[in-house]
Amino acid sequence: MRLHDKLRQMRKTQRLNQDDMAKKLSISRRSYGLYELGKTLPDAGRLAEIATIFGVSTDWLLSDSDALSSAPAASPQELPLIGLASCSVAGWYQPQPLNGMNVPLPTTELQDGFVVTATGPSLIPEGIKPGYMCYCAPNIRAKMGDIIYIQEVSGRASLKVFREETPDWLVIDGYFPPNDAGTQARYTEKRQRTEIDSIAPVMFVRRK
Repeated sequence: MRLHDKLRQMRKTQRLNQDDMAKKLSISRRSYGLYELGKTLPDAGRLAEIATIFGVSTDWLLSDSDALSSAPAASPQELPLIGLASCSVAGWYQPQPLNGMNVPLPTTELQDGFVVTATGPSLIPEGIKPGYMCYCAPNIRAKMGDIIYIQEVSGRASLKVFREETPDWLVIDGYFPPNDAGTQARYTEKRQRTEIDSIAPVMFVRRK
């Protein structure tokens, strides 16, 4: 059984509708509906929230097992690990939860968090190199200058620098690839908030 089928089955088993799930996850009904259609994939933090709501583990949600009896309880001492695969848009990636690859929980502040493996050179000026592990906290509000994990409604994701947020807009910074001299120019993006599914500030960074 695939992930989106399990989401639908578990939601119905618990007598919840899509509006109920959207409210519990603090996202739009449309965003949640795309999960159940298999059009977009929940990021690792959102997947952990869903697993908690259903009382199962993220490993089971991502596995091929159909039997509910095989779903172990999620460990409170570990965080799910997510990788970023290249996609057609420069600086953005396709998030891929790494099944069975969890990392130890360093602090209870990150109880509902997740870990992202940095990809590409876009945040080297901020000290984050490819392969570094970024510990993200989706329940903490980002502040100006924070490195954030950002996921679009389309499913694409990236690590960027947070500048500001309004009800309608999100302003973020990134870096162009290194030039011939090895330097990276900084640029600013202004994105409509309706394009963004979630953001989570990076609280800790660990070398590979």
